Amino acid sequence: KPGEYVAAGTALIELINTESLSLTYRVPESYSDKLDVNQTVEVVVKAFPDQVFQSVVKYVAPIVDKKTYTILVRATVQNPDQRLWPGMSAHVRHILKEHPDALVIPEAALVLTLEGYEVFVIANGKVEKRAVQIGGRRQGRVQILSGLNVDEAVVLVRTGLITEGASATANDWAG
Repeated sequence: KPGEYVAAGTALIELINTESLSLTYRVPESYSDKLDVNQTVEVVVKAFPDQVFQSVVKYVAPIVDKKTYTILVRATVQNPDQRLWPGMSAHVRHILKEHPDALVIPEAALVLTLEGYEVFVIANGKVEKRAVQIGGRRQGRVQILSGLNVDEAVVLVRTGLITEGASATANDWAG
């Protein structure tokens, strides 16, 4: 107010750069060996549930919080259109590792056996069983680590009528 005395060092206002926001969150200590600077983080806020904001990890704390057994992580979210506001709550998806060349098929194509997993493939107009080793699963898809090549057609719709050696024709699927 006019005429009030302000002592040196008293905070009067808070300046906020809304072009680039700081995102602070905690990760369970079990992920400590996977955390690193420059990893990608995807952020979704309640105000815009259908929009994913990209972020990049800028800091990983070198210590585990003894009360919560979590690690503090800070990321920077670019906000050029000013849609995000400081203080908003967010759902964070921290991308620990990316596999841009991963071989991925629909999870429904897997057949669980006593020895592991198999898929049916179409080779030379015939159905063949193929043992596969799987990796990560996400949103109805599974990564194939071995046992399948990228150019092989996988049978997606299985019925009791599909047997090894049956005649089949592969169709393209854009899923």
